[in-house]
Amino acid sequence: MENISIEINEESLTRFQKNLKVLRFSKMLTSAELSKELGISKNRAWDLETGRVTPGIKDLHKIAEYFKIFFIRDLLTKEFLIKLEIN
Repeated sequence: MENISIEINEESLTRFQKNLKVLRFSKMLTSAELSKELGISKNRAWDLETGRVTPGIKDLHKIAEYFKIFFIRDLLTKEFLIKLEIN
């Protein structure tokens, strides 16, 4: 992996937290299940989603790869939404 530097400010951290939750819900995963899929501890997954820790480049890369997100920066800048259909 090449050296990549990403600056994370409060706004992008908040966006990341919301996006991680939306992405997790989109796969109908619990935080524990997501941690297993990403190969991280349950505490780490929960801390990332709640903002207790700032994601590192390895965290961002694992999440982007798992959810098939091409640009890592999209995790910090875009707003991901889930479309729910009610029958």
